[in-house]
This record gives sequence, structure tokens and C-alpha cells, in this order.
Amino acid sequence: DMDSLSNQDSENLPMNNVFSELQREDELEYKEVAQRSTAHKQAAISLVSNTNQKRNFPSWDERFKELVYFKKVNGHTNVVTNSGPLGMWVNTQRTKYRLLKKGKDSSLTNDRCQKLEGIGFQFKLYPHWDVRFQELVDLKKINGHSNVPQGSGPLRNWVKKQRIQYRLLKEGKHSTLTIERSVKLESIGAIIKTKKKSELSID
Repeated sequence: DMDSLSNQDSENLPMNNVFSELQREDELEYKEVAQRSTAHKQAAISLVSNTNQKRNFPSWDERFKELVYFKKVNGHTNVVTNSGPLGMWVNTQRTKYRLLKKGKDSSLTNDRCQKLEGIGFQFKLYPHWDVRFQELVDLKKINGHSNVPQGSGPLRNWVKKQRIQYRLLKEGKHSTLTIERSVKLESIGAIIKTKKKSELSID
């Protein structure tokens, strides 16, 4: 009898091993699936996080809408560069336009060029007197005065030149500044009149 029981146990042993092996394979497969699932979940969270971070920055179309509104309020698209994000964006469009025309890599597409041209955007902004004057007007709207701060670049240099030309005009000497333009400068408080002399407000 003991021999027969021993034989039965030996016969059942391989079967038990088979079941144990199958169980181990199932556990490994489950862990692998779980790991893949966790990895996918983490990747999805990362993707959403990155997308949200990108959305914190206004898109090109959103900046364009801001420029359209700026023109509606001010009558032009010449945003002063140091006036804030929109001014920097406008300056970037001109830079990318130059790269595009030179055949270099540029994110400014032809479609975007047409949109900007459609609202009268000037890609090549020459330092015309009226353009610089408008920048000074815009600066006054932002700061409440027409005192051009240091580090303003071209606008400050332009104002200095107007000061020289204004003095020449008032002294009866040859000047490129016309009476009409001198009146415009005075009208926005760009001229400080004193008993001794009149100067452009640049400090």
C-alpha cells in the first residue's frame, strides 16, 4: 500500500510542477502588462503637461488678433518694440521676414505674410519722421509722458536729432525740422519751454 501511495505521489508531482510553472508565467505576463500600462499613463500625463505649458504662450494667431486690435485703436501697426510682448512679437515678424526673403529658415509663412500685409503691416520700417513721431506718441500713451528713457535705441537718438533741429529752427538757421513738425512735437509735450531755451524732453 505504501508503495502504491508513493507511486501516486510521484505521478502527481510533474502535474503540480506544470501548474506552478503556468502560474508563474501568468504572474510575469500580468506584471509586464501592468508596467506597460503604467508607462503609457506616465507618458500621457507628460504629454498633457507639456501641452499645457505650450498653451501658456500665445499662438501666432492670438498675437495677430492683438495687432489687429492695436490698429483699430491707434490707426497703425507700428508697435513700439520696448512697449511689451506685442512690440517684441512685431519686431520678430520683421526679422523673420528678412530671413524669408534671404531664403533662410523662417517660421513666417507666405500665408502669414499675406495676413500681415492685409492689415497694412510694414515689414520694412524705414525711420520716416512720421513713424518716429508716432512711436513717441505711443510712448507717451504708455508712460504718461514723452520723456524717452535711456536704452530706447533709435527713438532716443531720433529725439536728440529733433532737439538739435528745433534749436536751429528757433535761431532762424537752416533746419530740416519744419514749423508744422515743431508744432506737433510741442503738442505732445515733447518740448520743454524755458526762459533761456527750448529743448526736447529726452531725460
